[in-house]
Amino acid sequence: MQHLKLIQTSRWTALISFLLGTIILLVHKALPNNYEILMIGLIYVCVATFINLIFAIAIIAELLLRPAIAEELVISLGIMLLNIPVAFLYFMIVVH
Repeated sequence: MQHLKLIQTSRWTALISFLLGTIILLVHKALPNNYEILMIGLIYVCVATFINLIFAIAIIAELLLRPAIAEELVISLGIMLLNIPVAFLYFMIVVH
């Protein structure tokens, strides 16, 4: 049962990370000269990276302990890892 909660929570974490990052990017595009938005975005990236890294480590550990549910765990890990190229794209948009 604990593993199901980990799977669900990690997927929600990935979705919320994506949505908050997108909102911060949109606010930055609406207010391009606002230094506070840039700082909020930078702090957000650091916090989101830390939180998602904790979940990724937990999923990998669970994967080693419960290979029977490997497919669900790998899907959850994949969903979380999809945020990496999105974050890179958002960074490139902000820098340019």
